[in-house]
Amino acid sequence: LESDGSAKNKNIVNYINVLKLKWDVKYNEALEIIDKEIKGLKKGSLYCLILVEKISILVNLSRNEEIKEVFNQLKEEFEKLPKYLRGIVVEKLKNVRELNFEEKDLQTIRIWSESYENTPATKGFILLSKSRGKKNEEQYDEAVCLNIEAFKILKTVPHPSGMVQALNNISWWLKDTNKEKALAFTFPLGFYLGYYFHDDNFDVFNSLDTTFQVQKNNNDPLFYETAFIFSRLVSLLSVDKKKIIWNKFEYTIHDVRRFVLNIRNRNYLNTKTLRDFIRKEIGKEKIPIDSINVSERTLKEFLSAKTQYIQPSILRNIIDALEFEITTSAPICIIKELKKKDIDKKFEINLEKFKNLPKERQISELFTSYLVHYYKEEIDLKKIIKEIQDDSLIEERCDYY
Repeated sequence: LESDGSAKNKNIVNYINVLKLKWDVKYNEALEIIDKEIKGLKKGSLYCLILVEKISILVNLSRNEEIKEVFNQLKEEFEKLPKYLRGIVVEKLKNVRELNFEEKDLQTIRIWSESYENTPATKGFILLSKSRGKKNEEQYDEAVCLNIEAFKILKTVPHPSGMVQALNNISWWLKDTNKEKALAFTFPLGFYLGYYFHDDNFDVFNSLDTTFQVQKNNNDPLFYETAFIFSRLVSLLSVDKKKIIWNKFEYTIHDVRRFVLNIRNRNYLNTKTLRDFIRKEIGKEKIPIDSINVSERTLKEFLSAKTQYIQPSILRNIIDALEFEITTSAPICIIKELKKKDIDKKFEINLEKFKNLPKERQISELFTSYLVHYYKEEIDLKKIIKEIQDDSLIEERCDYY
């Protein structure tokens, strides 16, 4: 297109460059091109497509007054658009209005043709729009049903951001009215998020924020996993993307960092919070000190704060003697030891399963695990595969890494 040199092709090339800049989160550069194009373009198909990208960028930048201006421009041009473009514009306008504004702020988007109902993506967003109306009327069951219907329709396309939006809506809207049901919907939300999106996509952070808040609200220990994922993804962002995510999720970022687990073996600081927790649990269950697999002297020195640190193995022995519910108020070192205990248990079970697999399956399962392993740089994959092939893999040397 560039080599052809025609004015029309130049406009198309600039539109494609806008898309590329938007994907790279170079919003200001994209807006510069958009504003130049809008001045020189005749109103029509390409003009509207560029406006659709402009409103999308403005939403990510939370520039509400400019959003309203572009929204009204698109509405004015809507009736002049060819039919094949109307669905795209309806979908964007409805999405912008329902997700970012109250009803009084932007006019309702009229739907003139039944053809929109026959286009899955547009139909899905129409349902999402209706669901928001039901939610605003506090008719949560109907709102959930409409979101599920939208999800099923958008899945046929497939339309990943629409699917995730539907599931995210359900979890977020129910978190204060039916927190158990809200939690149940975070599982498919997490699945489709991981299936379709890259780590730096904005939908990922929005949905992880929802998942984290819902899990925390339910005292679900999985929220420690979500905190780790959220914090890790933020740390990997480019400077431009990090700035935008910080602006949108500053509170959550500070919150998740309090709950990030580092499962490496280090001694724990003997804090008042930890002592009070252990003392309360021992007293609640009326456990004799001599039944805990820790010397009486060690336990007394710990509870009286004579020792500054406590070893992970000692804390694990104390935990093993107690029975308690995990809540978000539990000391972080307690959670860490329970997490390590869970890893050990699952590893033991999975190692047994692994030993009984045919060699080909052992190699494929090992490789799959390797691809998602956080500490993959510590794994000598070639060496392990060779040992599997040679029947020389020694069980005693099989550890978490």
